[in-house]
Amino acid sequence: MKPASVYARTASTNSGTSLPQGIDSATSCGRTDLLAAHLGGHTNNGPWLVAAYGAGSLTGSMALTARPSHREPEANTVSLLGVTGALIALCAASPDLILAAIGFAAAGAVSAAQFTASLAVRSRYAPPGTRAHVFVTMAGLKMGCSALGVVLAGAALTLGPRAALLMIATVILAGSLLATAMRRRKR
Repeated sequence: MKPASVYARTASTNSGTSLPQGIDSATSCGRTDLLAAHLGGHTNNGPWLVAAYGAGSLTGSMALTARPSHREPEANTVSLLGVTGALIALCAASPDLILAAIGFAAAGAVSAAQFTASLAVRSRYAPPGTRAHVFVTMAGLKMGCSALGVVLAGAALTLGPRAALLMIATVILAGSLLATAMRRRKR
């Protein structure tokens, strides 16, 4: 595989998924206090949703350590992004705090698996002599896209908790569809 195609492949997969990942992270740490209050709880229950996301992420990471995924990493990254978007949408539709916490925990677990898959994309498609360069370049791209995602999520939070989560889920799902289309075009 030519170095240019390696960069195109890893850049398209990582940029197609990093903006939504940034939005996903901002969602988990954003105004969960408003969502908790909206679901019949109190604003003090918001940190429980963030903790559920973190616990899910930790659990997902530990599960992947015990049983690594053997799926093709590029397809895995893109499909897990779609699953994350669907879970965030379910959180928005949740009728109570307990179900929202379960949804946030599941989204955290899937997000951990997606991050691991995105690292595997870089590792698999980078030729041995360029791995360090590919990892550093993609890490910078990911940070920039994630920061933009946080800004967009912050703006969305002015819509109210449910509407913001639905908008964020829509952007995440759009990122998954875009990455899927980019993968199909490459074939």
